[in-house]
Amino acid sequence: MRHIRLALMTVAVLGLMGCAEDEQVNAEVAVRWLNDYASRISETSEFRINPIRLEGQSKTIDMNVVITSVRMARDLRGRNRVHQFKILQQLCPPAHEEIWRLMGSELALRINITEGGEDIVTGSCLSR
Repeated sequence: MRHIRLALMTVAVLGLMGCAEDEQVNAEVAVRWLNDYASRISETSEFRINPIRLEGQSKTIDMNVVITSVRMARDLRGRNRVHQFKILQQLCPPAHEEIWRLMGSELALRINITEGGEDIVTGSCLSR
């Protein structure tokens, strides 16, 4: 009986380790997908998206958007938080995109919009 319990515990631990590895692989694939997405949507002179990286075991992937247009930054700062958040949501991948399946419920995508090193608005994507 003791051997059976030990075998079951070993299988359970290995299963959990496999889940962690699968999550890490999905996170890495998600980061590659997001970098490709960022290069497609940032073909403008008004903002750029810094390379997206996964920091350690974080469950949040940050997309850092830097506004390079003074006019755009002034316009965004002049809006209330609700409007700023709606603009931020437009940078999120659409709900039908593969990224949401890759990220599952374990990972979150946070967008940080800055200008001149100062935060303007930060929020998580709600596209799921």
